[in-house]
Amino acid sequence: MTNTDRLLSQIAREEDALLAASDRRALVRRRLQAAKSPPRTVRWSPRTALALAGSCALVGTATVFFWVARPPPPLTATAGPSSAQVASGSWLDAPETVSLPLRFSDGTKVDVAPHGRMRLLELGPRGAKLALESGRAGFDVAHGENRRWELRAGRFIVRVTGTRFDVGWSPEEDQFELVLYEGQVELSGCGFEEGRRLVTGQTVRASCRDGAVRIAYDAIPLATGGPFAPTAAAPATTAVEDMRQLRAPMPGSVAKTASVASQTTGVAPAEADWKLLAQQGKYADALAAADRLGFGALCARADADTLALLGDVARHARGPNKARRAYSSLRQRFAGSRQAGPAAFSLGVLEFDQWRAYGRAAAWFRTYVRENPRGPLVREARGRLMEALHRLGSNEARSLATSYLRDYPSGPYAELAQRIVQQR
Repeated sequence: MTNTDRLLSQIAREEDALLAASDRRALVRRRLQAAKSPPRTVRWSPRTALALAGSCALVGTATVFFWVARPPPPLTATAGPSSAQVASGSWLDAPETVSLPLRFSDGTKVDVAPHGRMRLLELGPRGAKLALESGRAGFDVAHGENRRWELRAGRFIVRVTGTRFDVGWSPEEDQFELVLYEGQVELSGCGFEEGRRLVTGQTVRASCRDGAVRIAYDAIPLATGGPFAPTAAAPATTAVEDMRQLRAPMPGSVAKTASVASQTTGVAPAEADWKLLAQQGKYADALAAADRLGFGALCARADADTLALLGDVARHARGPNKARRAYSSLRQRFAGSRQAGPAAFSLGVLEFDQWRAYGRAAAWFRTYVRENPRGPLVREARGRLMEALHRLGSNEARSLATSYLRDYPSGPYAELAQRIVQQR
């Protein structure tokens, strides 16, 4: 290779290097300009946009399904002062002198009274199933959405979403008792067919063997030790407690039992007859027996408890006029007594349900609330008052609905209150 050829070759290599360096600088400049320039607008055709939206919706649906399909974990439970873990199928036997506490992870509290025996049948994500084999227990079920709690006592079944109540069961005597202090439950079994809703303040005593059913608007604590002992304010005797002394007889022994009852309670045999029939849930027969004694005469001489029972018998036997007479007599003769408040509530129920007299019903419900601002039926009375005024087209119903939702967001009249508030 001549010198000239070597020189030309060297110049070519240097030119190639310069060109490569120039290409790199041009690439850098293009990238810098692209970073500084505004983004290019992407134009979608209707078909492309619709397809993309469908894909996003499908992905979103799959994601939601994934989260909804995952069930919450089952509740956990502990028992006793040491908070020992208990599982489904566990038996719970309370000691002879103290109650046995049962606590659940959702805040629900159950106390099995001394000598009581209970079984935890099942623990679910939103509640539990229990069976009261014998004795008494107090329940304070935590409020919440989609609660599923169930208690069995013999052939009786109590279903509850969130409430506070005491329950007792004696398999030997076939006696079931329930006192509802707060909320509502559904009770099914003997005498209650497929189910009956009970509300705050009601006391139930029932028996499958005798077919006796007794429901009163007076939340009387179950008379036993432990957490169910009556408070100092509770009366010593009530219409319901009097009925407990007159246990329902076996068939064919009504007269004999009535005679014994009259000797132990001081009640005349004829009067004991209608009370005994009332205890058996034979309200029509009980009312007929009271009529034979003279319903008006009974109202004139009866004490407050008997008047309350007379009113209940007449109301259940579909004798609204006689029920009104008994309750009104109670209010007039025993004004200010503990029975006067429930009588006002019952009068409101009669006026509302029997005669659609919403104005008079509202007046009675208002009377109950005024006289018993903390009474066991105040929530139901406020709900009924709101409903009566709503039927009348009163503007006051809206303000009552607002206050009801504030105080009882999950109460039995919350749905109606919500509809009233949303109305324009």
